[in-house]
Amino acid sequence: MTADGAWAYRVDVTTERLLETAHTALAVAVADSRERFRDVVFGSRIDVELEADALAPETRDVLERAIARGSYVEQTPLSESYDALLRALGLGAVDRLSNDNLLWYDGGLYRYALYVSEGS
Repeated sequence: MTADGAWAYRVDVTTERLLETAHTALAVAVADSRERFRDVVFGSRIDVELEADALAPETRDVLERAIARGSYVEQTPLSESYDALLRALGLGAVDRLSNDNLLWYDGGLYRYALYVSEGS
């Protein structure tokens, strides 16, 4: 309080410039039906689509063992069924590494990779 009993006020005034982030939403039509939308999504995200009956039984067995175990390993010389699976997955020409690939197989989505190591 001041000597005469009134309250003393102190006011500071500043000016600041504030920048607010602007967000813009954009929607683009990519398909006119659910089936066409699936085609667009699969075409842009899925690397390989395989049907079980499109694979030879031995090749299908290798793929299903890899899915069940979470991995599959062979040493050279590779079996014909494993080599056929690598070709079906688009990995036939990989020399060292292919990672973060997506497979749609038998109604399920799987991530797959191929690592080739040097023999000891």
